[in-house]
Amino acid sequence: MVTSYFGEKEDVVSWKEKLFSAKRIINIYEEIAGFDSLTKITTATNKYHRHCWLFTGPKDWMRVPQALSMFTLILRLLAYTEPAKVENIKDVNTFWEKLVNDRKYEKNYDVRSYLPNCYDKFEMIMKNFDNIFTQPFAEAYPITNNSVSFHSAGGIVSLCTNKTQNKVLEENFKREWEKWKESKEVNK
Repeated sequence: MVTSYFGEKEDVVSWKEKLFSAKRIINIYEEIAGFDSLTKITTATNKYHRHCWLFTGPKDWMRVPQALSMFTLILRLLAYTEPAKVENIKDVNTFWEKLVNDRKYEKNYDVRSYLPNCYDKFEMIMKNFDNIFTQPFAEAYPITNNSVSFHSAGGIVSLCTNKTQNKVLEENFKREWEKWKESKEVNK
């Protein structure tokens, strides 16, 4: 569920535009991954907030923490920057690159610190989702007393920078990323 406090009607309209453009980006990635369904947004009721929206979508986003991290990063990026006018993956990649290079967002931590490490890998991750995330959850993310380690190692940036503390996952990612880069070089 997503909500925010709004001062004026224009704030709600702007927020909804950003929210639905985030959903469009998410849907493009879902199509690339071949997920069974696409994420939808519905208006929700909440006794504490007048404006709430509920995201429902494929369970694949919940399968691994890195996917959930990517999903929430996309929401945060759009919530605090600008709506994305995207129709396809090329538009999405151009939008991310524009954000990374736009100095007006240099104080936005997600844009400045997270996005540069990952945006060029999002498409590859989704295209090769099942080749990267091959382990059963309990094997890939064993319960430990170190929840800080799980949080730090379970995000999308950890995956993109090979700091997951999971050798199988890191090897899968590296292999798919190398193949992806090689295929891009061949197609230049």
